[in-house]
Amino acid sequence: MRHTRSSVLIITFLTLIGMFALAGIASATPLTNKFIDTEDVGLNIALGGVGLESLHTTGTSTLMMTVPVTVQQAILYWAGRDFDCPGGVNNCQTPFPYKDQVLIFDGNVITGTIIGTEPYKNKARNSVGYRYDVTTIVQAKGAGLQSFSIQDGEPGNDLDRLNGAGLLILYDDGTPDFYRVIVYDGLDFAYRKATGQENRTTAPVTFTYDPLSSARTAQMAILVGDAEAGREDQITISDNPDRTDTLDGSAGDSWDADLFDIIIPAGVGGTTVEVISPAGASNPDSLLWPMVALRLPTGGGTATAVRLASFSASSGAPSVWYTIALVGISALAISRGLRRYQNRKR
Repeated sequence: MRHTRSSVLIITFLTLIGMFALAGIASATPLTNKFIDTEDVGLNIALGGVGLESLHTTGTSTLMMTVPVTVQQAILYWAGRDFDCPGGVNNCQTPFPYKDQVLIFDGNVITGTIIGTEPYKNKARNSVGYRYDVTTIVQAKGAGLQSFSIQDGEPGNDLDRLNGAGLLILYDDGTPDFYRVIVYDGLDFAYRKATGQENRTTAPVTFTYDPLSSARTAQMAILVGDAEAGREDQITISDNPDRTDTLDGSAGDSWDADLFDIIIPAGVGGTTVEVISPAGASNPDSLLWPMVALRLPTGGGTATAVRLASFSASSGAPSVWYTIALVGISALAISRGLRRYQNRKR
């Protein structure tokens, strides 16, 4: 594409504005950004993670997880803490590229988007979360148990504590029912014994959806950094039992990537979740919260794909797919089902 001199100047100006904005003063970022909200036939999620606290000394860490056959989207998250932030006490800033913003993921240099920060009141401390779309990298890796290497992209420009990385995958599991996936991200921090009230609690996240006449099982995926086994924490989820002391560095040193079932009762149109450093705890966990996702059945009916014609010409012509919509499917469900199978021709 040919650019005129004026267009180059405009692009350069906008780039500088973006970099200046990233160098702004850090502030708390609750998980209010709805990054993904999508519905499709057979839509499912997978989650993997690895602790990265030793990355700066070992040079390489490995995230291992089973990659599904039909990957639709793959998002890498990582987060950590800075104990001597640029700008100093009560003035933490995030100059570009910020510490550990650049990684090498499976041989590919990636620069994450800052999804949130939370400075520590009356100290030169900051917490930060990043996100990067690694769909093409994960798809190229192939299905099955895979290892993804993670390396420091800018040695010397490091957080004091890089807690870990989590890989969220959206995929087609081949089942005929319709599911919705909603993902919120940001960077919220909580430590009950923190000096400032704003650092003691996170803000709850509420997923809203259409209620159904019967109860349903959903899946929740959550990434949390800085938690340790033996310390106290809690995850509250509306209409479900509290999850107590489950944040224990299960995905690596001070990093949790948890995927679990929850119940949505009949007639309920929302689920609220909060990560808590408990009040009154003798040894409360310090918690960094960059992402939470919900996968739920929508009750939109079922769609069965029937392969009516399949051929393989010398030109590499793809298979032709058609969708039969069964009784009870909505117009929206039909259109989404058709789109899903038509996309296989591309």
